[in-house]
Amino acid sequence: MLFYKILAWHHDLEGTETPEERYHAYIEAYEAERPLSDGEREMIPHLFAIIRAFRYDRIEEGIDKIKHGDGKAFIDETIMLLQG
Repeated sequence: MLFYKILAWHHDLEGTETPEERYHAYIEAYEAERPLSDGEREMIPHLFAIIRAFRYDRIEEGIDKIKHGDGKAFIDETIMLLQG
């Protein structure tokens, strides 16, 4: 699933784990402290869509596109990311 990959999107990989394996390791470690509710689990894909759409590196690139007259493309891409 796409949201597995977003979790470590901007981190350099220093190992052989796949994004899915890193995601599962993260969730397992988190739940060792406090289990996620069913509602929280259902929200994970939506939260990752928001995170991906408004990441700092996308916003900087978007501002640059807007300055150069290509703001509509940035807005369209942002909407697409939010829709999943």
